[in-house]
Amino acid sequence: RLIAQQKEECPRIFKQLQTCGRKEGHWIWWVCPTEMPGLCDPIESYVTRETVPGLFGEGTGEEEWKKVLELICDLLEEKGMDVLPEIDHGRIHYFIK
Repeated sequence: RLIAQQKEECPRIFKQLQTCGRKEGHWIWWVCPTEMPGLCDPIESYVTRETVPGLFGEGTGEEEWKKVLELICDLLEEKGMDVLPEIDHGRIHYFIK
């Protein structure tokens, strides 16, 4: 379900980030998946060490997902942490970890 959600939502998320220059809306769970579902994630997505490799390769949303992550990094470098709401900082920490 997470792969389908990434394939569907990442192009929209990318456009939103380009247009607004910051995160708006509710989608961090699909861009920064962790081992814990987000409280408001409508598909209750999460990953495990065993399922993470399935997010990459043919038939996934890897390329669209990568574009979103790279744009977030660019925006953070350009504008600082205000690009992402503070409520998402914990999830991002565990995603990177």
